[in-house]
Amino acid sequence: MPKSPWQDAGLSRAVYYRQQLEAERAENIRKAEPKPLTKTQIERWADLHQIIFDNGGTVVSPPGQMRMRFNCEADSGIPDYLRSKGHSVIPAGTAEVLRACTEAGTGIQMVKPTHVFVYELQVQK
Repeated sequence: MPKSPWQDAGLSRAVYYRQQLEAERAENIRKAEPKPLTKTQIERWADLHQIIFDNGGTVVSPPGQMRMRFNCEADSGIPDYLRSKGHSVIPAGTAEVLRACTEAGTGIQMVKPTHVFVYELQVQK
């Protein structure tokens, strides 16, 4: 009668299959590592970040991430502007953030909670 693979390896069945699963998991993790961004992708991300920042929005995604999330005030024209430039901007919910403001009359600066809309777009490759 032929030997099974774990007997050939001199292991128990449980140890043999655990090692096989760990090796397969390690290979899947290695395959899932992100590829480095190209110079063009980095430049596009930086350009979009600047457009959003200049128009009063805030990018909340880490630098270089190809799925960019940003938030802006409800009456902001940023999403429409980006759509007009060919980007697929989709709503991703709402959030409450702290924004700096200056009290009228006294000039005292403070922060206040503000509701913002969250959007997401895919940075073009």
